[in-house]
Amino acid sequence: MVTRIIGIFRGIPAGSSRVWRTKLTVMPAMLLCLCISFSSSAFTLNDNGYERLTWGMSVDQVKAILDRDFNSPGALQVRKRNAINSMIEEFKEANPGYKPPSVEDYDDDLDAEDFRVNFDYEEVANGELRPQYFLKELGTEIEIDTGEGVIALTNDEPKLFYCFIEGKLWKVVEIHEDPVVKEDISFTEFVQRLTKKLGMPDKKEYAAKPGSARRELILARWNKKKTEIHARPMFSKFLLVFQARDIAAKIDRLRADMRSLKQREDSGDSAPPPHSKKTKNKPGGL
Repeated sequence: MVTRIIGIFRGIPAGSSRVWRTKLTVMPAMLLCLCISFSSSAFTLNDNGYERLTWGMSVDQVKAILDRDFNSPGALQVRKRNAINSMIEEFKEANPGYKPPSVEDYDDDLDAEDFRVNFDYEEVANGELRPQYFLKELGTEIEIDTGEGVIALTNDEPKLFYCFIEGKLWKVVEIHEDPVVKEDISFTEFVQRLTKKLGMPDKKEYAAKPGSARRELILARWNKKKTEIHARPMFSKFLLVFQARDIAAKIDRLRADMRSLKQREDSGDSAPPPHSKKTKNKPGGL
């Protein structure tokens, strides 16, 4: 997308009198792809997970918090400026020896509102939009056809997945690719970084390293008051997972109940599953 935009300026010699300020007509959704350096760390890690989020929040409550952080006037301006800087850098790489446009050349032609983030909620169910994508990214952290859904923010590092079951927030997954792809650090080194924020892990698991007699770290777990945190490697990325301890303890039964309910609905029987209990939604702090 960036290449297509700055392709407008190719062939213009340095010092040309032609006006740089060419009107850019770009779809807002496509502009979002340019936001490569805006920090997605909208929530600060504390002892219990993410500040200002609480387990049991509804989809709408989580969306409201995300909207305040990612779509504030200041955040939109930062994202716009980062996109402009990215376009200027790519112009320099693609057109050595040519005078690059300045920030001001782009400023009036790009609206900060074009960089607004949409927080779409998607159910992870057969027939829905992206269940296979979610399974590829999250592995066993989520399952299909269990009433689970996701708000996914995947344009920044780390990718963020806010996971819900029965419409309530119960898990946040961070997917870190830069430590593997750009920094080439081991999972052990990644866990060492986490200890600076989370303290020493309460549990570590090791497995035999393929083709070696050595054992390697495959899981680190922290147990907080209301939150269970674990980190694990998966292919060329590291997962850092925060989940509600009370829901995690009964997640297998919840998933079984939701599958049973779906099967009953599909067969025309609306009776609740045998273990189902309607409980009042009382969000609990992370």
